[in-house]
Amino acid sequence: MTQDYGAPFYGVPLDYAGLREAYLVQLTSTPPSRYPLRILRNLKLEHTQGLPRDIGYVRNQKCLRLYPRPPANLGSANYLIDGTYKKVPPIITATTLQDTLVPWDDMYLQEFVTAIRWAALQTAEDPRAAQKKIELDMLLDQMAANEGLELGDPSIAPSEPLVGGVPGGFFPGVNSGIF
Repeated sequence: MTQDYGAPFYGVPLDYAGLREAYLVQLTSTPPSRYPLRILRNLKLEHTQGLPRDIGYVRNQKCLRLYPRPPANLGSANYLIDGTYKKVPPIITATTLQDTLVPWDDMYLQEFVTAIRWAALQTAEDPRAAQKKIELDMLLDQMAANEGLELGDPSIAPSEPLVGGVPGGFFPGVNSGIF
């Protein structure tokens, strides 16, 4: 099986901006079992095979990458990947000018309005401008945090103990009081 899923057989939506959540769904159980996939950036190509537990987007290839590589006997009749993604805001061009109402994503309307209010108060030298600036900074910090969700978490290895399944499993005497 392949580790990358993109054109020509699998389509990543044209308005794709980033993954919000992803699940490996086992269709052969009743009800279907849903296992969350970790969204990570910079997943490398691997030969390791198994049920996928991580997913990431490869921008230069415009495809989704799973880790580990699904084995050859893992059929699409038994499993599928399900999830949600963030859409790219519309791009204004001469041909889409009549169709597009606003040049920013609707989810940033509150931040835009707050920035306009702050600018108006700042221009009028109103003392409330300082409070509005604090509010705007908090909204911008939240925007940046949300934007980081689309990138996924950086992969840090190892994320689990190497042996034993519990911390200290490699050196059993350390936790048992022998030393």
